[in-house]
Amino acid sequence: MEHQRAPWWVYLMAASFVCLYSLNIYVDLRGPQAAGTHAIYENGIFLLQVNPGSPIQRAGLRSGDRVISINGFAIHDYIDWLTLRTHFEVGRPIDMEFERESQRLHSSMVFERQDPSSWELNTWVPYLTARFAELIMLALALLILFKRFHDLNGCIGAGLLAAFAVSNPVPPYGWAAIFRHLPLPFILLLCPAMLIMLFGVGFFFTFCTTFPRKLFQKRSQWVLVWTPFVVVFPYLLVFIMKLLYWPERVVGLHGVGLSVTYAVAIAYVFGGLAALIVNFRRLEDANERRRVKVLVVGTTVGLFALVPFMVSVLVVSPKAMFFRSSGVPVLSLLGFLSFPLSFAYVVLRHRVLDVEVIVRRGLQYAAARGVMISLVPASIALLLADLTLHRDQPLGTIMEQRGWFYAAIAVVAFLAHKKRDQWMEVLDKKFFRERYSAQKVLIEMAEEIRSARMLEEVAPRTVSHIETALHPEFVALMVREVGGPEYRCLASAPAGSAQRGLLAESKLMSAFRLFAKPLQVSLAESGWLKQQLPHQDTEFLRQARIDLLVPVALTAGMREALLVLGVKRSEEPYSGEDNELLLAIANNLALLMERPMTPPSSIGLEECPQCGECYDSGTSRCENEGAKLAASPIPRLLTSRYRLEKRLGRGGMGTVYKALDTSLDREVALKLIRDDLVSNPEIAERFRREAKAAAALSHPNLVTVYDFGVDADTRAFLIMELLEGVTLRQEIQRQNRLTSVRTLDILRLVCSAVEAAHQKQIIHRDLKAENIFLTRS
Repeated sequence: MEHQRAPWWVYLMAASFVCLYSLNIYVDLRGPQAAGTHAIYENGIFLLQVNPGSPIQRAGLRSGDRVISINGFAIHDYIDWLTLRTHFEVGRPIDMEFERESQRLHSSMVFERQDPSSWELNTWVPYLTARFAELIMLALALLILFKRFHDLNGCIGAGLLAAFAVSNPVPPYGWAAIFRHLPLPFILLLCPAMLIMLFGVGFFFTFCTTFPRKLFQKRSQWVLVWTPFVVVFPYLLVFIMKLLYWPERVVGLHGVGLSVTYAVAIAYVFGGLAALIVNFRRLEDANERRRVKVLVVGTTVGLFALVPFMVSVLVVSPKAMFFRSSGVPVLSLLGFLSFPLSFAYVVLRHRVLDVEVIVRRGLQYAAARGVMISLVPASIALLLADLTLHRDQPLGTIMEQRGWFYAAIAVVAFLAHKKRDQWMEVLDKKFFRERYSAQKVLIEMAEEIRSARMLEEVAPRTVSHIETALHPEFVALMVREVGGPEYRCLASAPAGSAQRGLLAESKLMSAFRLFAKPLQVSLAESGWLKQQLPHQDTEFLRQARIDLLVPVALTAGMREALLVLGVKRSEEPYSGEDNELLLAIANNLALLMERPMTPPSSIGLEECPQCGECYDSGTSRCENEGAKLAASPIPRLLTSRYRLEKRLGRGGMGTVYKALDTSLDREVALKLIRDDLVSNPEIAERFRREAKAAAALSHPNLVTVYDFGVDADTRAFLIMELLEGVTLRQEIQRQNRLTSVRTLDILRLVCSAVEAAHQKQIIHRDLKAENIFLTRS
């Protein structure tokens, strides 16, 4: 299916952000060089250290001087310095008034153009890491924008990522001056990106309060939570305009307003995280909870990882020298990437893995595939980086201090090379055992289908094996007879998971026939199915929790079949390997459907009126009693799986038979409901719902329901465990009177079973002595 082409405004926004990002890069690399000093900004600029050859050193200043004003503007704090330095230009003299030993002096500082070739490694690495992190964020933002431009949440998410990507917490030297000199069309092109940049924290809060569902429903609530941002936004917009064009109106006049703006921004960030947590606790859908969980963990880790980098940039105290002179900024920025990556993951993928699964699978994959192979080049790269960063130290000193570490890596690398095949096999079996088991089960199932005689014979075991291998919530084999209106459930697993019929002429099935390959169902907010299917189809898929459709035979004019799978319990989506194996099974089932065979269900039933023993039609007398058999309209083999062996009793609801489950080769109790009680499709559907609820019960004092179904639209049946013993009515008749202790024991167990049913909102409605069974074990 073709993707809808993005509208014009998407390309405009993309161009605006790309140009703003490029402008930031240009200013960094070709703008004025740094002043070249470490200082304290309190009532001026107190110079702690002046770098040799820097502009401020060439102007005659030295350590211990205090800069009082620049171009006539008094310096009060660090914000004043940041404001003024954005207006410095290459080759344009800057007048400075400074104080030295209680004397006021004047000087002129001239900036040269930035020369990146003179940068040292400890300058290049943090810079490239920061720009790489911003580039990743911008690329993810544009990807989301082009993929989800029709989704409001997607647009908000793309906006906040792009805003963070182009934001400069510390504007570089000359940024405002270069911006003012740009051509007017280019400035107009940058305006959308700059406006969205100002809305960054607002977008973050809005996204957190609407993803995946709205936290606030009333308009008054939205007005209340947006009021602080609406109040500070005009101040922020005016501040930016003054910063760009009228710096004299900013210097010394920003203290309270800017502090309030920062406080509101921080409040919106933490308020957004709190909203995500509250939303998480309110959600019931497992996939939606996983999406929020991944986003909360990724955002929290990313924001806290960014703290050391922000300290290294914003804190000018000597106590923060550690954060600027070490590799902490690099590690901080790499850790921050967990925020945009997790953000894009949950927005672009509507079926996600849980956090634990992501971490576990990531570590497993790294351990099994990457770490062992990359030990040798990683150790060499680490040694070269060590030698480069500590080139002032002799090689002997480096090896003496850290030689044992490189020796250990060399030994592990040697062992990994010698034992790589053996270790890989062990790690694969350890980490991917479930995948290997699934492949083995499904391959064996494909072989079993090839040797079967007909579809009905192998259908129950097929769905059971698929359920065992892939762990979905359910598996069903749906069959449509020639000219039939819908696909009916032929077999399903686990017990009690029989699916409602799929309408053959629905738009969903039309799209499925068009693809003729496994179709992953996604009903998320912006999934393509929701855009294409009518509400009736999407509501059916949501209620049925169908996740994957696999074609078996979809040829018009012939008997058709397909496999229907629910959501995986392991929280993982169906992989390409899963689809290939399921297709192999489906192809074998299709070949099986082409074989002409008389269905066993056509064999009639005759039963003995005295002992209840069941025989195939054509048998005249009972082998046990010698009585003449009575013909029955019931087939001997129900749904091509359950063979009736003996009638155990009759009641007001129907007849109970001892039967053989031919698929699992076990004896079961089959309760056949009277035809007049399931006289139309609506009542049959009600029976399915109630039987499904009963099958969901699990209690030591409740009979286990293995399966249920409706044969020929009106012949409903339940498959239960076969018990040995007597009913309570029979026991009372035999004993004549039960002791009080025995009575209390029985009633205690009955009440326990009834309580378990009530907790599941199920009422028995026919509780009597005939329906209480006393087992012998």
